[in-house]
Amino acid sequence: MTNLLFQLKVLPEQEDVLYVPSSLYHHQLNTIYFGTFSSICQVYEDPEAVNEIKISQNLLDLLHLPIHNDVHIYTDEHSIYIGPLIGILSAGFTGSLLRPIGKRSLLFAKLLSTASITGGIPFLFGIHHIQWDSGTILGYFYTSNGWEQREVPLPNVIYNRLPNRKTESLDAFQTIKEKLADEYQIPLFNPNFFNKWTVHTLLQKDATVRDFLPYTIDAPSLEQLSEMLEQYESVYLKPKNGSLGRGIYTLSYCSTQHVYQICFKEEKLIKKTHASLAVLVDEIFKTNEREHYIAQQAIPLFKKDNRIVDFRVHTNKNLHNEWELSAIAAKISGGETVTTHMTNGGEIESLQRVFTNPETRKKTEKLLESTALLISLALDHQVEGLIGEIGFDFGVDTRGNVWMFEANSKPGRSIFLHPSLRKEDQYTRKLSLEYAIFLSKQAILSLEASYP
Repeated sequence: MTNLLFQLKVLPEQEDVLYVPSSLYHHQLNTIYFGTFSSICQVYEDPEAVNEIKISQNLLDLLHLPIHNDVHIYTDEHSIYIGPLIGILSAGFTGSLLRPIGKRSLLFAKLLSTASITGGIPFLFGIHHIQWDSGTILGYFYTSNGWEQREVPLPNVIYNRLPNRKTESLDAFQTIKEKLADEYQIPLFNPNFFNKWTVHTLLQKDATVRDFLPYTIDAPSLEQLSEMLEQYESVYLKPKNGSLGRGIYTLSYCSTQHVYQICFKEEKLIKKTHASLAVLVDEIFKTNEREHYIAQQAIPLFKKDNRIVDFRVHTNKNLHNEWELSAIAAKISGGETVTTHMTNGGEIESLQRVFTNPETRKKTEKLLESTALLISLALDHQVEGLIGEIGFDFGVDTRGNVWMFEANSKPGRSIFLHPSLRKEDQYTRKLSLEYAIFLSKQAILSLEASYP
């Protein structure tokens, strides 16, 4: 199979014709594919063309193919595949072409613009944009003129960027996800948000990574919490499906005063103490049922200027289906907080600013990279579905050991607001589209195998 990058040029001819360079041409070519659409056509050799495909206007209209430079061309014995057409699924659309998805419009505009580097034809859509009768989608494209809405076939691959668990759990999404996979064989990557306890139990099975995990208990009983506090002095209570540091409590025991303390963030940091652990625990779980939480040992973390530091590490699959480290940033806690999240007053900083000693920085960076790649491989083998990216929250303790606190299948991008991470911002977007291109090629190869 040939896989090259070409520019499209439209001819005013009304016949269904396609002109291709000599490097692609052979006499048996007679079908063109774009997304889930196809058409029989006349294919002619164009000896003067090098990286250009000429397509008639009539054929362009039949395929609902938008004009787009730098497309990939796949060929086999009888067919030419143009694209790939990459659908980016999200929710929260406004109906406005100025900001079609509200505050996140700029984020998606940057992602779609990255196709100028990777090739391919990406677009943004929601489940309500699918027109099942015609097999098309009214997708949003980002062009030199801004956002435009165009009708295109169902895509070769779907990148799931649904914004939250509530949306993703809707029956409508689950039904459509199954229909696209079962009836159209369209691969979808990043299918679900991770559950903290599920990830923990899966990684515990892998001897190569389990030592990076803090001791963790699901739905902890009062007796278990008491035992953990006796051993570790401080424990984090985290919602299994939480994000952005919301709903996290720190529970600790002061042996000199014989009291327990709970800390959590609402409008401000709240601290409560009591001689009875049961009283504090009952107060925590008045509205939050215990079965929705995990208890995790608190790790004595490395500090900068007496402020706790942890690390966000991004990994991505690339064009060759291999995991790569794509970004590392330090997160420094605010003055009054239980986490380092920006929503709780935390700050993003580069490793160069956190580690003044270059040797310490390089050693920490290499350790974080090797750990992230090792756990990415482990999760890739254990988790059902296709994973294209992971955002890790790591800690480094006072002895220099790495600990994994969380893994996110749809990592937030707040760290890329930092000026020093602009290259990483673009690189993570590039890798996401490259992985989509890889999956589309695999889907085409699978289609070929089905119809010898």
